[in-house]
Amino acid sequence: MMTTLLDDYLPIIAGSELNDNPFHPISRYGKDKISEMGDDTPIEWIKSDERYTEKLATPDVTIADLIGDVDPIKAATLKLPYSDERVIHFGLIPRSHRGIFVINELPDLQARIQVALFNILQEKDVQIRGFKIRLPLDVQFVLLQIRKIIQIVDPL
Repeated sequence: MMTTLLDDYLPIIAGSELNDNPFHPISRYGKDKISEMGDDTPIEWIKSDERYTEKLATPDVTIADLIGDVDPIKAATLKLPYSDERVIHFGLIPRSHRGIFVINELPDLQARIQVALFNILQEKDVQIRGFKIRLPLDVQFVLLQIRKIIQIVDPL
């Protein structure tokens, strides 16, 4: 139901991993595409329900899953050094830019991952394997903790 609060459709730069706004791109891909093609940059429209991402926090969730990591295959394919920003594979949170990201059972995440999430919320500072990238993410976070209630039934 939360997606009903969003605009029905949202314009993004075609092919953008981060739902880049055509007027204010935040990714290297989006900025390069706008500078290369200008007003001829292809635009896609995404529906509101496509801008909702949910993740269950389990002990095996990693920072790479949520925030991102360096992709060695991408670096080899594009023949780029690991120091190039274009080798980053973004995680669920940056891909939720201009949308809603829900994480269930936040306390189940490792402490270092919780700190990384709070850093994004406070500083809008995403750091991926030594890349310090300022991404002004426009993400609505919904953090949930569902308490389990165990009911003991007396058979008498």
